[in-house]
Amino acid sequence: MVNELAPVGTIADLFAPEPATWGLRGDPYVWRSLRTMLAKRVLPTSERDLVEILRSSFRWLTGNDLQDTSTDRIYREELARGGMTSGQVDLEVWRNVLIPLLVERWRIVAPVGSAGAIGPVGAAGPVSPAVTQGPASHSSR
Repeated sequence: MVNELAPVGTIADLFAPEPATWGLRGDPYVWRSLRTMLAKRVLPTSERDLVEILRSSFRWLTGNDLQDTSTDRIYREELARGGMTSGQVDLEVWRNVLIPLLVERWRIVAPVGSAGAIGPVGAAGPVSPAVTQGPASHSSR
């Protein structure tokens, strides 16, 4: 039986287009790695499942849990490509801008009746419905 409420596509579809700006230089590499990693993962039918998939995939790629607020940035040598913040990933931007952006994009493609808002994405607070364009207003560090 086909689930009529299941969104069509993969989680990777939510990653296009890329945000216009990033927090730190490692962020676009994590974004692209997540997109590749989730290319064959069908869109989940609930926001809660999407957030858990994104959190666990982020944790697997970076070794860092987005719910751990003891730091706001991490360094990953494999992401270092040159520059002052090379290899650094801005956890605050992931918690407050990038993950909420992906959730908002899911909300747009999810059929009516899919399980919606779940509250906090991370320890940073709830997903804001106003996040639709990406982090264009966030300056690069």
